[in-house]
Amino acid sequence: MSDPHHAILEAPWLYRVTEVLFRCGGAQLEAELDLTLSKESGLVTLRFVGVTGLEVEEGFPWPGCGMEILDVSARGLEARIRVSSFEQDPAIRFWAQAVSIVVQKNGQDRLPGSSSL
Repeated sequence: MSDPHHAILEAPWLYRVTEVLFRCGGAQLEAELDLTLSKESGLVTLRFVGVTGLEVEEGFPWPGCGMEILDVSARGLEARIRVSSFEQDPAIRFWAQAVSIVVQKNGQDRLPGSSSL
């Protein structure tokens, strides 16, 4: 059984990573990662909370890195989201408990936390 793509962002592999911001505190739930992605039609910043297992491979970001955001909630794990890549190019990979859109610029803006799992 393969994990379905998360509904937070359609076709994330079509975006280019323009910024990664990682914030961590003393507890696992405090670890957050903001991932800003862009393409011709606009820009979006996703905020992942409860981030664990962060891996950033040498050479990332790579254009067309095959990024996928998967809904792994059916696995029954504490982490409900997996960010990974289906390509062999350098990538960013991690697990998270939740994700939300904090900025979207393509003719409409959303307030922080307006779309979440």
